[in-house]
Amino acid sequence: VMLTHTGAVYVCGSNANGQLGLPGVPRCLSPERVKALKKMRALDIAASGVHTVVQIAGDAVYTFGRNFGQLGHPPGDELQESPRAVAFFSDGRHRITGISAGLEVTAVTTAAGPVILLRQYTTNRMQGPPSRLPSSIAGSKGRGRVALTRVFCGKRSTIVALDASGCA
Repeated sequence: VMLTHTGAVYVCGSNANGQLGLPGVPRCLSPERVKALKKMRALDIAASGVHTVVQIAGDAVYTFGRNFGQLGHPPGDELQESPRAVAFFSDGRHRITGISAGLEVTAVTTAAGPVILLRQYTTNRMQGPPSRLPSSIAGSKGRGRVALTRVFCGKRSTIVALDASGCA
């Protein structure tokens, strides 16, 4: 998955799970623009082996691919081949600051702090300590406090937070 400086989303590779957002195309050997997102400006992209997440200007999130509950869509929609807006973010209450995709989880960070997890057909704020993503953490090797800027997912629900210099 590729994002241009103008906000266009391009994809290539296997589409076995619908993760390219190109319905009916089994694979794409050279980059092709995702037509369903053509009139939108993407701000960020994330991909796992089976799904893709796109943050759209205006605080919308679109997902597509194989649905294990991490797409933010209801059960019964096992294969989402076209980009589809995640209803949870359609009310405009969440100022989205980042997205991440793991095999069975999608994480969305917001300006207010909570990490919102899409997994197992539920949409929840991250449970347990910390229930909010802290704005800073103690730095290693006497660096003082460092501001967090990015969150990444692992295969299921692993969350890793990074500061501006890329340190975990």
